[in-house]
Amino acid sequence: MEVKKQVLGETKSDYVEVTNLIGPPAYVKREYYENRGFHIQKVKEQQDLCRACSGDICRQPIPGMMPLLTSHRGYLYFPLTPCPRKKLRERKLRIQERRQEANLPKLFQGKTFADYQVTDGNRLAVRMAQRLVRQKDPGKGLYLYGSRGTGKTLLAAIVGNLLVQQGQRVLFTNTSQLRCRFRENLKHPDTPDRSLENADCLIIDDLGSERFNAWGLEQLARVIDVRYRQQKMTLVTSNDSLKALGEKMAQVRGNGDKQDAETAARIVSRLAGMTVPLPFYGLDRRWETENGRICCSRQGGEEPMELFEKG
Repeated sequence: MEVKKQVLGETKSDYVEVTNLIGPPAYVKREYYENRGFHIQKVKEQQDLCRACSGDICRQPIPGMMPLLTSHRGYLYFPLTPCPRKKLRERKLRIQERRQEANLPKLFQGKTFADYQVTDGNRLAVRMAQRLVRQKDPGKGLYLYGSRGTGKTLLAAIVGNLLVQQGQRVLFTNTSQLRCRFRENLKHPDTPDRSLENADCLIIDDLGSERFNAWGLEQLARVIDVRYRQQKMTLVTSNDSLKALGEKMAQVRGNGDKQDAETAARIVSRLAGMTVPLPFYGLDRRWETENGRICCSRQGGEEPMELFEKG
């Protein structure tokens, strides 16, 4: 804290300027300033706690509040103001909670667009994903479809990571996890888990890779319908186009009937209305990466492994 003389009209020599850690300075009568030196020093010490704060643990006598030095007609007052680091600390804790709730695969945690390889086969999808993250009211979600290993799941996870950094509630799931959640809700009908419906962004990965039974298909239809009506952002990845997905989901486990086909058609219709279908083209990146490693290994001069003993 710095004390300076300040010109205030005709009584400039009678006033002292006392600066704060944040906000405007206080202009105090000199005699009053000298009499309240002890209190000013205490405020200074408390402000210094905020100056050296890392944002993790608040050391103020009243957590989250910092005293200020203000004046009125030359007299000093000590009001409390919210700590400037409180919001940062709260945001950091909120993001940590959101990250734990998101259920994003460890393989993709922390990934950003800088980690994504853009090709002609995914350029439009990347552009739409970037727009989705930037917009405050994104509207429709994304339906990412294409052959295996073309980067659909990674792109969806990147969107999830960035939305978590914004403090939004994100939930990443797949078909097997959806079935587990549906069964858990069946066990606890009085306190069902509504995170699938309430998440700000729901990411369903690899939809269509496993079949539902008739009851599970109805539960999925209910979740999709709720999110459609509430205009909640939803991202879906699949190997199939929407039309092919509808045909595949209609083939439920057990004895399917016409009602199951109608349920599958209702799901696909909702997805078509709440997402933008974006195709992915290209080869399987996982195989390309593995083949590249094998080639590098061979070029390094390593001897091939013998599978059988020489006779």
